[in-house]
Amino acid sequence: MEKSTDIYTRLLPPENFDGPTKSRKCTDLFWCLILLICWVCMGFIGFLAMRTGDINVVTQPVDYKGRFCGVGSMESSPNLYFLRADGTGVCVPNCPSTTNTSALFACVDDSDIPFYLEGSTDVDALVNGMFGFCMFQLETINARHYCVVSDPTWKSYFPTSAGILATSGTALNNIWVCRDYIIGFGLSAALVFYLYVVWLNCGKTVKILVWSGVVMVFVALVLIGTQFLVTGHAHAVAYSQADPNSSIRAHDDAKISYAAGSVAIIFATMWLCWTITLRAKIQLASDLIQESARAVSSMPSLLILPVFQVITWCGFFALWALFVLYITTSGHFEEVRLGNDPLPRSEFIFDSSDGPELGFLTFVLIWTSLFITGFTDLVISHSTSLWYFARQKKRMGCCLATQSLFTILFHHFGTAAIGSLLITAVYPFRAALTWIDKQMRKCCAHCNQAIYCCFCCCLFMAQHFFRFWTKYAYAFTALFSQDFLTAGKTSFFLLERNIFRVSAITVVCEYIMLMLVLLVTFTSTVISYYVIKSKLGTELDDLVVPTVTTFALALLVSVLCVEVLGMTTRTLLICFFC
Repeated sequence: MEKSTDIYTRLLPPENFDGPTKSRKCTDLFWCLILLICWVCMGFIGFLAMRTGDINVVTQPVDYKGRFCGVGSMESSPNLYFLRADGTGVCVPNCPSTTNTSALFACVDDSDIPFYLEGSTDVDALVNGMFGFCMFQLETINARHYCVVSDPTWKSYFPTSAGILATSGTALNNIWVCRDYIIGFGLSAALVFYLYVVWLNCGKTVKILVWSGVVMVFVALVLIGTQFLVTGHAHAVAYSQADPNSSIRAHDDAKISYAAGSVAIIFATMWLCWTITLRAKIQLASDLIQESARAVSSMPSLLILPVFQVITWCGFFALWALFVLYITTSGHFEEVRLGNDPLPRSEFIFDSSDGPELGFLTFVLIWTSLFITGFTDLVISHSTSLWYFARQKKRMGCCLATQSLFTILFHHFGTAAIGSLLITAVYPFRAALTWIDKQMRKCCAHCNQAIYCCFCCCLFMAQHFFRFWTKYAYAFTALFSQDFLTAGKTSFFLLERNIFRVSAITVVCEYIMLMLVLLVTFTSTVISYYVIKSKLGTELDDLVVPTVTTFALALLVSVLCVEVLGMTTRTLLICFFC
């Protein structure tokens, strides 16, 4: 396939190539069957667990004696009301909606109240600052049968030792009040991301961002190095006239400052040389990322894929969590006493024989999570390659994601399975390494720590290499309908031949993706902060917890959306090399 020598015109698709292979075959069927068998085994384990476990341990509130609120003898008392700062509670018929500190609202059973308090009407003695046996009435809200305190002044009734529960109750109440705003602004990060992508596609935005970042890194290194050198010189001059004992220390401080400054200047020089040497490749990376932004802005349907990814994962995780809950609830309650506390409490003891089943289910969860990510990457690669090689791109942006999704589902399901399995295979080694580390600490702790760090470093590098390699293998599969091993071999040698271009493009791409994640997350969080403050400011104790929750949700959404741009860039890079 003949190509132009101009690196910028090479971003255009060649006239004699029609794009991704239309005659496709099913790839890696064996690994597709293996994954399906694992899912069937997971379902069988869950079916058996549902016959022995009691899910009420998790789904229903449990009082201090191990009784389920709303079940059996407690059917008339479905809500849990907290008595103590450590979370000890009792079942009550209804959650109180007003505060009344003059009378008791709930107490433990009469048989569990010490003899010296029997028949007592002293509210303060029975409550004992949330460390007693009763609790007076507090204003609460019913959150899934848990009475969460909503009275903003209730922390003043108790000592600081009860502050953890007080703070958590207030935080939960704030999140509950702002839940619509948190979900709305958190998910709106996808729209903010799309607007930023459209902005990246305008003019020379990407070039300005990239080169300004390069300049800022160089200037920062020079300023840091200069500051250290000036500090070292100041130490040398200031203490040269001091007494001999202090001058020794000053001499050491000066040497450290000179060394740090010299290292920073050396790194700045290396960064400048790297930039000058790879300036053409950095320019190519900027053009490639701008082309990726154009592709994503032309195919807004790609933003459905993070939603598909989250919904699919949440559905699988819900089923997986249900099975795990039934497995882990096959234990029993035992009465325990903590220290000198006269109040007996029941704790749930899990059945230790369920370890192999839980280990297998954990492996399946990790594999499936990575499989969903790999499947989404394949869909993005196929959609991007169809758009890249299309002659009339304006007609290609509507339903490409749906078309590619069915293509990958029926032809390359197994490729996503084996690619995700390679990354998943690292996790058992990490678990085994942790177990070996615990065993070796008993005999040779110092030597073991060094060996453990080396193995952890190797596993970390292996995992990230597999993540990097599989994404390019997915791009080859989407383009040429190759099985995973063939696509991986081809992509490996192709990247090897273009290692400097790939390095420059990877650095620039990671920089742009980091900038987008920060911009999208902070934009969504700042907007939500001011909207919540204006709408609900008088109903909340503080805005910190709702803002942090919105930030976390927006961060998750922005990472998923930015990965769409990253996979689009990798696919265009493969199209460019091919």
